[in-house]
Amino acid sequence: MRCDSGFYADKFLQWFEQRKLNYIVAVKFYENFKYKVGSISQWSRITKGLDIAELYFKPDSTKHTRRYIIVKKKYKTIQTAAVNFSLKNRPTDTTLMSAI
Repeated sequence: MRCDSGFYADKFLQWFEQRKLNYIVAVKFYENFKYKVGSISQWSRITKGLDIAELYFKPDSTKHTRRYIIVKKKYKTIQTAAVNFSLKNRPTDTTLMSAI
């Protein structure tokens, strides 16, 4: 089963675990989880720009420690520039243009 972060709740996860079902649920990035992910020092490279790591974590609001697989994906940075053009006949109008 695969679910978005709206289903990241202990009661929901326990339902899967009691039935011995495999699941993947996106995790809400709470502060304590961000700190834990930020402390990961060992990543496994899958391909250029895609790394994974695992950690075991117990949120304060749960009774269970669970295994988390963290995926780190590097996105291309696209630089954009905003340019204003004034129209001769109507100096109060401007057009905003984004150049990639």
